[in-house]
Order: sequence, then structure tokens, then C-alpha cells
Amino acid sequence: MLWEDEPQASVPKLIRVLPNFHECFEGADIVLSALNMAEDLQKPLRDILKKLEKLDAIEVAVNNLGKSFEKLEGRIHTLEDAYATTKRDVEDLKENLNANETDKKTTAERIRKLEDDTKSSLAALQKENDELRANFKLIEDKNFYYPTALRRVQTTPKTSTNITRYLYSRGPVRQVSRC
Repeated sequence: MLWEDEPQASVPKLIRVLPNFHECFEGADIVLSALNMAEDLQKPLRDILKKLEKLDAIEVAVNNLGKSFEKLEGRIHTLEDAYATTKRDVEDLKENLNANETDKKTTAERIRKLEDDTKSSLAALQKENDELRANFKLIEDKNFYYPTALRRVQTTPKTSTNITRYLYSRGPVRQVSRC
């Protein structure tokens, strides 16, 4: 038979363990060829399993990429919203700056008008102050000179009376006698 003539290395392990295997079953050649075929398919099946493991790793990487892509889409959406908000804020700032510029011009005009009014009021007050000083000076002069003249002249009661009458009257002064 085929079994006994073949060297031990070419016979599968299962058959080597059971040397009378071919005698136990009919169609042992079919079983032997199926076992040989299974042994021959073992290496390609291992290669397929390795490739399937690689495919699993690739699937995990693709899933991770999908998650990362979703995160990026969310981030892009957030950035687009932030951009729109920032753009509106910039437009509002431009509007406020223009309004502030208008307010600044209006305020500058009001300040100029107030300054002109203040200058004219100050000039009028200065003129009035000068007039008051002149009047004060006149009054002060009268106050200084009139009493001083009287004080110098009033050395005796007789002289004083005559000078006072002379100063306050328009006509000739009569002498008043003393008793």
C-alpha cells in the first residue's frame, strides 16, 4: 500500500500517530487527500488571517480618521461661526467709530462756539471791569484828596469852618464870628 512505502516525513502527523489508520476506514485515501489538502491550505489561510488582521487595523485607522474628520468639521463650523461674529463685531466697531467721529466733530464745534462766546463775554467783562476800575479810581481819588485837604487845613476851628463853607458853597464865604 501507499502508506507503508512512503517515507515518514511525507506522512501527516495524524497518520503517523495512528499507523493502522488506513485499515480502519474505507476510503482512507480520500481522507488522506483531504488532510493533505487541509495542510496545503493552512499556509494560505494563515496569510489570509494576517491580511484580515491588517484589514482590521486599517478599519480601526479609518474609524479613527472618521472621528477626527467629524471633530475637524465641528471645529470648522465653530471657526465659521466665530468668523461671522467677529465680522459683525468689526462692522459694529466701524459704525461706532463713525458715530464717535461725528460726535467728536459736533463736540469740537460746540467747544469752538463756547470758546467764542466765552471770549466775547470775557471781553465784555474786561471792558466793564476797566470801567469799574476807572470809576473806582475816580472815587478813590476823591476819597484820598478831599479828606486830606480838609485835614491839612483844619488846624484851627475858625479856619476849618470857613474852608468847609467855601468848598461846599458856590458863592463868597462870610466870616462867622465867635462869641
